[in-house]
Amino acid sequence: MLTYEDTELSIEQIPSLLRSEYQGCSQLLYDDLMLGLKSLRRMDPRMLKDGANVDTVRWNFIQHRDNAEFLKGTDSALLAAIERSEQLSRIFLVENNSSPGGLAWRESAMASYEATVQEFLKRLSVLVHISSGQPVRESEFFSMTHRNTQRRRSVTIRFDRIMVHV
Repeated sequence: MLTYEDTELSIEQIPSLLRSEYQGCSQLLYDDLMLGLKSLRRMDPRMLKDGANVDTVRWNFIQHRDNAEFLKGTDSALLAAIERSEQLSRIFLVENNSSPGGLAWRESAMASYEATVQEFLKRLSVLVHISSGQPVRESEFFSMTHRNTQRRRSVTIRFDRIMVHV
């Protein structure tokens, strides 16, 4: 038996839970976090390269030279889309003469966006925790890193998949 959000699930119900969480993650990511914008490119992990043996502190796969062309402009794509859209600009931005560009983030919109990020991460953590086979312990789960620290990352791209190593 597995207890999830105060509901007890049998082992036969786990695939349904994972499907539901995956659909919820996809909806949150593409419809809410990416604001339903079709112009934003969806990432495919099979396209990305990783240097799993790189030990440099603060390094991760976005710094791999083979990813430069694929990731070009993605760091500012959402902001650029917001600035191009009058409706999204009204929702997310407010005029502010003291900030560069004369615009600042609207606090209420950012608080709502952050709540959506947290919901996405919660659902994603369920997928990582349960779908990987035997669930990881809390100490392992919370020690995962996506960027090299004094030790190597726990999240890497290997065999055309995003892998978590604890």
